[in-house]
Amino acid sequence: MKYSIWFIGCLVIFSLIGCFDDKGTYDYKDLNEPIWNTGDGEPVINVTCRAGEVAKFRASPFFAWKGDSLKRAGEVRYEWKLDGVVIGEEADFDIDTYELMEKIGMTQFSKSGTNGTFSIIEKESGIAYMVRAYITISPTNTSGDWAILSKKGGNAKLSYVKCARNQETRKLEFTLLEDLFFENYNQDIPGTPLALAMSNYSTNIGSLGSVTVITDQVGYEFNCENMLKVSELQDDFTSLPANFKPIDRTDCYESMTTSGVHSFIAMEDGSLYRRQMSMNNLGGDFMSIPLAADEKGYKITKFGQPRWGFGNVPCYDEANNRMLTILFYRSGEPGPFPGFPGGTEYLLSKLATTEPAAGMPTEGWCPVWSFPEGIEFLHASYAGSVSGGGWFTYYDQMNVFYNDKDGNTRWGVYTLDQTTGQTVNNGGNKDVAFPGNKLTKESVILTSGKANGTMLNYILYSNGSEIRYVNKQENRDYPFVTLEDATDRVTYMTYTVYLNYEYLIVGTEQGKLLFYNVQEMKANPELLEEFDLGETIISAKELSSYSSGDRY
Repeated sequence: MKYSIWFIGCLVIFSLIGCFDDKGTYDYKDLNEPIWNTGDGEPVINVTCRAGEVAKFRASPFFAWKGDSLKRAGEVRYEWKLDGVVIGEEADFDIDTYELMEKIGMTQFSKSGTNGTFSIIEKESGIAYMVRAYITISPTNTSGDWAILSKKGGNAKLSYVKCARNQETRKLEFTLLEDLFFENYNQDIPGTPLALAMSNYSTNIGSLGSVTVITDQVGYEFNCENMLKVSELQDDFTSLPANFKPIDRTDCYESMTTSGVHSFIAMEDGSLYRRQMSMNNLGGDFMSIPLAADEKGYKITKFGQPRWGFGNVPCYDEANNRMLTILFYRSGEPGPFPGFPGGTEYLLSKLATTEPAAGMPTEGWCPVWSFPEGIEFLHASYAGSVSGGGWFTYYDQMNVFYNDKDGNTRWGVYTLDQTTGQTVNNGGNKDVAFPGNKLTKESVILTSGKANGTMLNYILYSNGSEIRYVNKQENRDYPFVTLEDATDRVTYMTYTVYLNYEYLIVGTEQGKLLFYNVQEMKANPELLEEFDLGETIISAKELSSYSSGDRY
């Protein structure tokens, strides 16, 4: 053992002597690394392309050299790789998207992008300087695009707007495809347009879901992947009700659940019909019997604005001057832990009243369960979520805007018990004078309830050609946008949720479709794009296979 230790010690000493004798005859090379210009965070070059179009790979805007850049360019070569396959050997190049898909063996579109690399390689030494490239290849239509419903004489017009971010400038670019139904079928959608309903998770129709156009004559459903008509609403009823005349629709769904899409149709007579799809949306038809609330009955002709997912839907009951709720609740017995079921869990829905529990003090609350006579209801929307007092228990809060019997505009906020639908006590409940100007039935109101969202603090509203906003924290009203034509009128407003409320869409009576940058709330925001569709804009709905926040 002693001899082994002595032998190892000698080896170490001789090794050190050899290092001291090293004459330093190595060749050293100064690295001339590129200066990456990919913005903050992890260096990455994003490339987005659509089927049927040309994919533009551009690396030049994202790197520079110290010294003589022309000389340096001759000393290096370039390489783009995706899924281990070299797809390009120039810093900047174009390729047909289908050719790109064939190169990498891609047979179907993914909801997310694919990680690749862009490398700058020294010709002499082979040293490579590399950054991540994130490549998104989507169908012709994709998340972040828009379906637009407008008037066309006595008929309806369905158009489409593609939204893409320029890879070099990082600015949004919009492309209008007008009157798709006429282009595809050489005929108009018959009837006066009433509503446009988006069902992003109707995967039984397509990966991007479906959009439904409702007029006073028809209800057509379109596949969002190609905007081709797939069915009519009456086809979705096992037994068509005698009062079949749809005027509005809303759909609710949440990923990572065992439940399918819940769809609701409002008829002209104010009755509601529901379809609850099976898991993975494999089957399901609308019931031939309308939903019931209580012995009073109801009349609902328009759905309020809920949150994303299985968000409770506020509904104004015209027959009884009150708010009702399409309420989502979970089946199954309580499990061993609060907030978790004891067995298989399903999402169920019902039409619930908002009457508070007997004996509940309601002073200062908005009386949504029974408005005073003479009020004029204007709008209802999701306001946010609050703790329900227990583990994993949250209650939805709703906005309601109305004019009292004296014509003064009021703003109420009420909180719903997630199990019963009853209005419950919460510090956020209120019924106050609206801090902005007086609103009318023609006013368009836009709110956001997304937690920590950029638009949570603002209420946008229009009167005629003017849009203003209320800063809720300041309880003050500010000017925002005034249309160029004072005789025009705002008819629709919505935010992009897919791009995190980055821009606002405004539709007008004269057919203007306007896109405004709202990353900073200020008067006269930047106008990103303007289209003229000729006649009144009824609605705009965003395609999105995944999102969160408000559902407009």
